[in-house]
Amino acid sequence: MPRSMKLFQKEGLNPIAAPADFNSPNEDGLTSILQGKQLKKTEQALHEYLGLLWFELRN
Repeated sequence: MPRSMKLFQKEGLNPIAAPADFNSPNEDGLTSILQGKQLKKTEQALHEYLGLLWFELRN
């Protein structure tokens, strides 16, 4: 969401952050590390952080 906020602000808009994807409380713990969906979350996080880095390098 930080990358989206910066992109909208660059265009002169004033967005309001409203995250809507909530994790269920039983997804925490050592056993959840070995689940495939955790790898997907890691991939999404890396995508966002690389997007933020790219945004900062280009501006």
